[in-house]
Amino acid sequence: MNTVEWIATFFAIAVIIKFILMMINPKGFIKWATNIYSKDNKLLKYFYLVLFFVLAFNSLQEITIVQLFVAMLAGMMLMGHTLLHYPKIMGTYIKQFKGKNSNTKIIFDWLIWILLSCLVLRQIFF
Repeated sequence: MNTVEWIATFFAIAVIIKFILMMINPKGFIKWATNIYSKDNKLLKYFYLVLFFVLAFNSLQEITIVQLFVAMLAGMMLMGHTLLHYPKIMGTYIKQFKGKNSNTKIIFDWLIWILLSCLVLRQIFF
């Protein structure tokens, strides 16, 4: 198996384990997730960012930036569909973006999206 297949295998197993844990002990799983995600955990933010770059780098050894971008879009659509089952939570989330300088927290993320978008357009048109 190549690196991308190893990553996909790990992710598939993690999804199945998560589903089983949620079926066996949903309250325990929610308590665990709440403890991790309810704080402003900078270490977790950096871990996710590093993991994104590692996964993107490894994926780009096998697929094009255009294919990666479409795969990211597909994943976001599934996540969006899942989150739309909780409209009150989404309303609260959206309200977090109101106010002065609300996007300053995520400016680095926006820069990554803009860079990826430019790379996709460059590959398609140039």
